[in-house]
Amino acid sequence: MHGHCSKHSFRKSSIETNGYVYSIIYLVIIHHSLYIVTSYCINNRSALLRVQELDDFKYFFHHRNPISVQTIVNEAYRLSEVTPVDIDPKRMIESFQPLTRGQYPVFNKYPKFIVDYQIQEKEKLRQEEMNYIRQR
Repeated sequence: MHGHCSKHSFRKSSIETNGYVYSIIYLVIIHHSLYIVTSYCINNRSALLRVQELDDFKYFFHHRNPISVQTIVNEAYRLSEVTPVDIDPKRMIESFQPLTRGQYPVFNKYPKFIVDYQIQEKEKLRQEEMNYIRQR
């Protein structure tokens, strides 16, 4: 069955959990991971609303938290059904395309705001370097 499960440790709950894992994989590939992330945040909103420090926020998202996979999956499906078409990530992002064998495909569709931000940051660093050189 699974390499990590002996025949003695494999239980019905493992099968049920795997069904939810497959649902998450389906959601991520077919729909969009934004629904899973949003659902996770909604499911953990009370803990997230209590966060006061950036380090606590980082800690929350970098460590495992107890969750109900079924609740996350159900909420993600609900979000995908009620999200208005004009803001639906499925409309804004192209559908999943597998990588080609042998060569990496050409990709030049970076979001404009990311490219603009990178240009702005490079210019800011260049200006800081020029100011530093002038001060020396």
